[in-house]
This record gives sequence, structure tokens and C-alpha cells, in this order.
Amino acid sequence: MKEIINKKALSSVVTTVLIVLLAIAAVGIISGIAIRTINKASLSPEYNCIDAITNKPITIEKACIRGNETEITIILNKDINSIKFVTSLGAERKSWSCGGSQCGCTLPEKFKTKTYYFPLKADKITLFAEQCESDTKDIDPFCN
Repeated sequence: MKEIINKKALSSVVTTVLIVLLAIAAVGIISGIAIRTINKASLSPEYNCIDAITNKPITIEKACIRGNETEITIILNKDINSIKFVTSLGAERKSWSCGGSQCGCTLPEKFKTKTYYFPLKADKITLFAEQCESDTKDIDPFCN
């Protein structure tokens, strides 16, 4: 009779140990999946403002005045969704956005240049990529 009781006690211990091991394995698997999902690049921003300053997604190749227009040539170094142009003449600032379905302009392809014309004269241009300042340049008074 003692052998039967010991076997029953032993099976309870084995069952308990197996349940604990299964619970630990389940927690490990779920946490591994959660960590990989959180660290996925698709869930993180493409870049942040510090990245926009150090690895400029947009650079101004040329900025000059042609007649009564400001001519800006940019190169896109990284895929982004929108660009904001801010021109200034003294204290006066004007801004335009490009990208998205509501604007009438298109962004250049990656590593390609594109020229934009603005119907005003300005002395400085600043580009913003996804709300982060990317590049600033003084505008030449004459285009070559």
C-alpha cells in the first residue's frame, strides 16, 4: 500500500513540475514574440529629428533668384512622405508643403534632384522633412 501512495505523490509532483515548465515556456515564447514585434522597423519611425539633422533626408543643391521667382533644386536622400519649404525675406516667412494627396506637387524620387519654383523673392530657404528641419541655405540673388 505504501508503494501506491508514493506513486500517487510522485505523479502529483511530476504534474506540477510539467505545468510550471509549460508556463515558463509560454511566457518565454510570448515575450519573445512581443519583443520582436515592438522592435520591428515598421513600427518605429523612419527617422527622428536628430537623424534629420545628422543624415539629412533632403539637401538643397541650388537656391537662387530667377526673374521674380525663387528657384530651389533639392535632392532626396531618403524616402519621406512630405517636405515643407519655408522661405524668408527679412522677418517675412512663407511656407509651402509638398507630398500627400492634398498638394499639387510631387516629391523627387530617391537620390534624384527636382527643381521647384516659388512666386516670390527670398533670401533664405529652410526645408523640413516630416516636421524636422533638414537643411537651410542662403538664396543666391542670381541663378547661373
